Amino acid sequence: MTFRPEFRPPWVGQPHVAIIVLNRLGGADGTAMVKNLVGNAPLDAKIVTEIVERTDGVPLFVEELTKAVLEAGADHRAGANAGAQAASLAVPATLHASLLGRLDRLGATAKHVAQVGSAIGRDFSYELIAAAARLDEGELQEALHGLVDSGLIFQRGTPPAASYLFKHALVQDTAYSTLLRTRRRELHRVIAGALEEHFPELVETRREVLAHHYTEAGCPAQAIAYWQKAGAAAASRSAHLEAVDQFGRGLALVEALPDMRERAECELQLQMALGPAVFATELHGHPDVGKTYARAWELCRQLGDDSRGITALRGLMVHHQNLLEMDKSQHFAEEGLRVAERLHDEARVVGAHLALGAVQYTQGKLELALAQFRRGLELFDPNMRFPDWPGSHPGVQCQIFPMVISWMLGYPDRPLENLRAGLETAETLRHPFTLAQALSYTARLHIFRREPSTAANYAGRAVQICDEHRIVQWRAGAICERGWALGASGESETGLAQIAQAVEDYGLGSQRHMLLALQADVQLAAGDREAALASAIAGLDAVEKTGGAPLEAELYRLKGEALLAGAGTVSEAEAAIEKCIAVARRQNAKSWELRGAMSLARLRRRQGRQQEAVALLKPILGWFSEGFDTADLKEARALLDELTEPAIAAER
Repeated sequence: MTFRPEFRPPWVGQPHVAIIVLNRLGGADGTAMVKNLVGNAPLDAKIVTEIVERTDGVPLFVEELTKAVLEAGADHRAGANAGAQAASLAVPATLHASLLGRLDRLGATAKHVAQVGSAIGRDFSYELIAAAARLDEGELQEALHGLVDSGLIFQRGTPPAASYLFKHALVQDTAYSTLLRTRRRELHRVIAGALEEHFPELVETRREVLAHHYTEAGCPAQAIAYWQKAGAAAASRSAHLEAVDQFGRGLALVEALPDMRERAECELQLQMALGPAVFATELHGHPDVGKTYARAWELCRQLGDDSRGITALRGLMVHHQNLLEMDKSQHFAEEGLRVAERLHDEARVVGAHLALGAVQYTQGKLELALAQFRRGLELFDPNMRFPDWPGSHPGVQCQIFPMVISWMLGYPDRPLENLRAGLETAETLRHPFTLAQALSYTARLHIFRREPSTAANYAGRAVQICDEHRIVQWRAGAICERGWALGASGESETGLAQIAQAVEDYGLGSQRHMLLALQADVQLAAGDREAALASAIAGLDAVEKTGGAPLEAELYRLKGEALLAGAGTVSEAEAAIEKCIAVARRQNAKSWELRGAMSLARLRRRQGRQQEAVALLKPILGWFSEGFDTADLKEARALLDELTEPAIAAER
């Protein structure tokens, strides 16, 4: 026989009677019960999780709520999955009647207190319900005692320091469902007022609570203000998903504001705050990024706000850059620089130079991009503030982009100075999104220098930060960089698995060609020439969409090396490597030219054209004035020595 705790059976205490306390089901058991009840019917994992959470491990509730969800799905005639929306997770009729009967038996006052408590939330304090229920102390305490004794709520502590918790979420839902809409609104308004008047600390730390109550009270202006503050607080601690949700809730209420200009200004503030949070949680080519900044730019023009317009233009520039729509991206970047210079706002000018430089870098216009970054860095002051800037800190980006460009232009050691400065600035800011990018680009520099252990260290830190703060944009690149380091260290299988996952996760974007280049490099080292060729060709397809790219020359070289390894003909390989050298010279990318020259020199040696090999390699190697202890230059020197030794021996 089973019974509730409040029942006192007369047979307890007899020698042949044993009492077993049936505890609530744990999460795994609750999930197993739901799946058993569902059988072969399709039910989304998120719905299963919500059922388990809402039923608090009570088997009866698990059963009833699961059945209600399945019935809702059948009613929708589209399977249980379609019917299992949030609305379908309302209290089932059988449970509602049972719980409502228990509330009614406690009397009108206790039911009123339960209703007020349900409007406050799953848990509430004595002080708050006393302020909101508007009962004398005796009536309130008697009602609370009745609810506690009935097992509907739990109590911790004694009044006035007591706190209360609805025993089950479904009890709270039942009590709340008995309130008429006008009464609900009034209750939420009273609760919000009580919080502001009596609980200033909670107002400061839990702004989303006030936002919720003002939303339910039908007070859009107050609700929007608190949703914006709550979102800003979440964003400040890098809780970006939470921030996106809270800014979105504010935006949903904007249309309820009566004044048109106030409505536009309020929406613009929310869109500008939402932008950086969306930047952190989605890839920059995601539709939500474009939608947010397109609307922000429209509102800026409507309000004549050039200052915030620059930020909106930056968002649009990055969005179209990652869609590989370079004409649009450059248009927004150039427009941003014109507006910033017209305003004489140096912080905005720094950001605008960064934006234009990033577009040029994506297209492989290395020297033009470097000039923009250096101009931004010249104007940068550590005291500058970029409160609504989407993405990484402009000052840090103006430091980290030049380091990878400098390497490409043939200065292997010089970037190390920018590296230290950029990382120091990023660490000081305590801005995870910026730090993740700085670490990823630092790993990339060490990949170019062919220093796998150092690259692995920086990439690993970047991945850790991205995982901790749910940063999508830099995660794929950092995982790919870590995978390259593993492959270069001899762990080809593990490294390639990580790179393949990173390429899939990243999808389309301005960095896709770089990920594919790293993949081809590791595949080639592992002896998989066909896969390396496929990766190089895919990377060059991505380059074609942008009209050029920073690693375009390297992709042609990798293609040539894969063809030479047996994936094609020697003439095809020769053409690809010659294309690598031509692209590198067009970009003035001496480091890529050196690699191409080494590949072609080896081919010339195989063809018996030794003098041509020396004539190709010697000038480019002689151009370098630093980095002689890096892998590429040591390899080039050794190759040149091998090529010239036979000639020296012949002279002797």
